[in-house]
Amino acid sequence: MCLGVIWVGWSPVAVGVCVALYFIRMFAITGFYHRYFSHRSFKTSRAAQFAFAVIGASANGRVGASAGSASADDPLGENPQIVTIRLQSLLESGDSSFNILIHGGDVVSVPRAGIVYVTGAGITQPGGYVLQSHGEQITALKAVALAHGLTGFAKADSAVIMRSNPITGQKDVIPVRIKQIENQKTEDVAMRSNDILYIPDSKGLKILARGAEAAISIGSSVAIYRTAY
Repeated sequence: MCLGVIWVGWSPVAVGVCVALYFIRMFAITGFYHRYFSHRSFKTSRAAQFAFAVIGASANGRVGASAGSASADDPLGENPQIVTIRLQSLLESGDSSFNILIHGGDVVSVPRAGIVYVTGAGITQPGGYVLQSHGEQITALKAVALAHGLTGFAKADSAVIMRSNPITGQKDVIPVRIKQIENQKTEDVAMRSNDILYIPDSKGLKILARGAEAAISIGSSVAIYRTAY
């Protein structure tokens, strides 16, 4: 203990050694126990790991529970702060306030965007589309626009969204009336990740249209035949 100097005396060499050991031990605790063992902020050899682990352990105190070290209740150390940044806002505005400084040991997590699916004979280009566009949530009407719109025979007011229900394990069917949404008679429906927007077509209208096309084709052939003679 430091009070032992009253009985054993002191010397300039002893004071120098005390100060040197103090800074070496503090470096071992902050530089290795915190920055290396907790956050893996840099790389070093096995020998250096062992040496500074022993030096840090020689300090008088509860190193494992000191501020900045990992523990069972706080595995990252220092009660880590979570900062949410809208990357789209940073890219579009160029505002430096969104461009925060990242320190060694920080963890940057970018969530993966979900996918929605648009299918059915009533859609021009069926396929999967990213759930978010320019930071805005995709709705049924936007999904139709991404899929290049409806076909001429689409039954727009008979569309449905098929959504997985994690409780029942089944798919819920949500009616979507595209034409009414376009006419602002009902609210647009927000889509979630893995939703399937199904838009059927009218077989009766398709058959009627094909019959009309066949009649026009026959009529044109007759007209050409009569002209030739």
